[in-house]
Amino acid sequence: ENTAYLVTDMLRGVIMRGTGRGATIDRPVAGKTGTSSDNTNAWFVGYTPDLLASVWIGNDAQRIPIEIDGNPIGSGTAARIWASFMKKALVNTAPSDFPAPSGITPGVEICANSGALSTVYCPEIKYETYLAGTEPTESCILHQPSMTFPNYDEPDPVFPDENLNPESFNQPEVNQNQPSSNVKRKRQVIVRICSESGMLATENCPQSQVMTEIFTEGEEPQEKCNVH
Repeated sequence: ENTAYLVTDMLRGVIMRGTGRGATIDRPVAGKTGTSSDNTNAWFVGYTPDLLASVWIGNDAQRIPIEIDGNPIGSGTAARIWASFMKKALVNTAPSDFPAPSGITPGVEICANSGALSTVYCPEIKYETYLAGTEPTESCILHQPSMTFPNYDEPDPVFPDENLNPESFNQPEVNQNQPSSNVKRKRQVIVRICSESGMLATENCPQSQVMTEIFTEGEEPQEKCNVH
């Protein structure tokens, strides 16, 4: 049961961000596209918690590629046909989600690059489902805190006597084109923001609306998104 749920979770990704986007309807969907290498067959097999259906496009003569006006037909077309059918077939059925069995840990926020638990420094995150006890436990070390940046709005230090020459103190020559090393520095922080609310993003915010921004420490938003 747990394995079946994990497979369903992966197949939901085919519709959400893969080759089966054309099968998107008004409810949770899982499925898989398929196209033969010689483009003589195209499939989409998909299901909701209530109904499973499959679509095949092809010719009885397997040597003939499937195309319209010379344009090849792929599994994306099969996915759109499937969606059209399912919308009508389920019009009187209330949407429902795939029930998670016990022993499943859903919605673990991880770094899309390292696969470890995400931190505020990870530029891209995603949410994954695991068998309980197999989820990552260590935070991402691939992305580190940003370096501090000079605040160039601060004035350069001024010598108390304008006639004093720094060279008289056997100091190295000062490059006037470089900012002073004594410039006050402010720490920068990287924060994930929900673009719709402008607040701190949560796991409920759509991934397409989560963006990463850099703030001077203390000026970043403090409240979590209350829209999603």
